[in-house]
Amino acid sequence: MGTAVGKDLKKGLKGGRSRMEKTDQQTSSDAPVQFSYMSPPWNFSWVVKGEVCGSAWPESGANIAFLRSEGVGVLVTLSEERQPHPSAKGHLQCHVIPVEEFEDASMEQITHFMSICEKAHQEKKAVCVHCRMGRGRTGLMLACYLVKFYNQAPESAITNVRLMRPGSVETREQERAVKHFRDYLAWGHL
Repeated sequence: MGTAVGKDLKKGLKGGRSRMEKTDQQTSSDAPVQFSYMSPPWNFSWVVKGEVCGSAWPESGANIAFLRSEGVGVLVTLSEERQPHPSAKGHLQCHVIPVEEFEDASMEQITHFMSICEKAHQEKKAVCVHCRMGRGRTGLMLACYLVKFYNQAPESAITNVRLMRPGSVETREQERAVKHFRDYLAWGHL
């Protein structure tokens, strides 16, 4: 690692965790802090490039800086137990839709997520959705996104999300929720 990038990487790592350095001196505690080190949140991937992506919990300022560098403008948290790094609030539109781990989302929660995505489309902002590990709850919402915005059948949407994000949509209840969402779109009720 003799390159400048290698030196920066060595400088940025400490005990297996990222170390972030401020690039601007801030005079106000409310002013956004910028970090020189970026790192993707665990399990990050785009499902539709520039529109919607998923990840595990963005726990560090470096994770938030990475999301911003990818063009993410909206962050949706599905896990009350794992909130994003506090710097997210200064840089992204943040929403919380609490869904129990390993459970399916209610129709109200799914439609709330879709309304956030619709507004983000209008504002030309990309959406990142996350839960604790970025699998079950995140995969459920991403599959529903493909059903609504790309007219995919629930089975195809689930398969596509699982191919892009292995381990997604973890339970039969979550699979059923994607099918129920398609029915809701078709009939306006369950």
